[in-house]
Amino acid sequence: MKFWKQKYYSLFVFLVLIVINIFIYFSFAFSSEKIGRAYFLDVGQGDATLFKTPSGLLFLIDTGPDRTAVIKALSQVLPIGIRKIDAVLITHFDSDHIGGLPALLNNFEVGYIFLVSSSADKETAITREVRKIAQDKNIQVISPRAGQLLDFGGATFQILSPGNDLKNIKDNESSVVGRLVENGKSFLLTGDAPQDIEQYLVKMYGSNLKTDVLKVGHHGSKTSSAVDFLANVKPDYSIVSAGLNNRYGHPHQEVLDLLGKIGTKLEETFKQGTIIFDLNTDDLVLEGK
Repeated sequence: MKFWKQKYYSLFVFLVLIVINIFIYFSFAFSSEKIGRAYFLDVGQGDATLFKTPSGLLFLIDTGPDRTAVIKALSQVLPIGIRKIDAVLITHFDSDHIGGLPALLNNFEVGYIFLVSSSADKETAITREVRKIAQDKNIQVISPRAGQLLDFGGATFQILSPGNDLKNIKDNESSVVGRLVENGKSFLLTGDAPQDIEQYLVKMYGSNLKTDVLKVGHHGSKTSSAVDFLANVKPDYSIVSAGLNNRYGHPHQEVLDLLGKIGTKLEETFKQGTIIFDLNTDDLVLEGK
């Protein structure tokens, strides 16, 4: 009987060691593989986009609407044991973009937070909680501004908007607009920036806005996606991040019609779940298709 217990105890220890080795291997392989990917995470009615750069860095833009959706979505694309996000950028303070940030900070090690500066009257309970957690964990909070170029080791993120003056600016107008370039592929993310900001971007950058993948503004709301803007961006793919049967009616039919006219390939998280691009090939590859 004693031999039987010792035999199976030894087998149990052996199996545990195998599991630990597999866990370490896949965690290391994910962090060290020279393959870039873009994940448009399915977080319901909200935004969360994760970029993995060739150097293994993880850059998350927005964190979805609540404390569970982004953690669940990340758990579906990250191997067990990956608990560090190198940088998080919040495009603006609407809850469907920043709602998951407190939970993220409490469950992951975060290197930097990029958070638009705001006057005290625009602060919310979530932003105050975020700043408190960041202070307690000694996480540097940086205010993103047009002209900044962030280097993520094999990927760059150029901030196109907002500028320095945020006085008397509406929340959506202060949305961070940025263009990420990785291995020759480009992604334009606009938060909830409305059409007047899009027109400003057209005036400033014109045809230089041309991008492979557009994260459609404001979840496909008709308040974004101006005709001139779409004509200059000319995306091969357009991503709508929205919840199924959401109360706002996103995406609006007017926007879908405009996207159809420019010949872009439309992908929607509420229909397909998380949308993943493999950035390691010469051509842009949408995984699973």
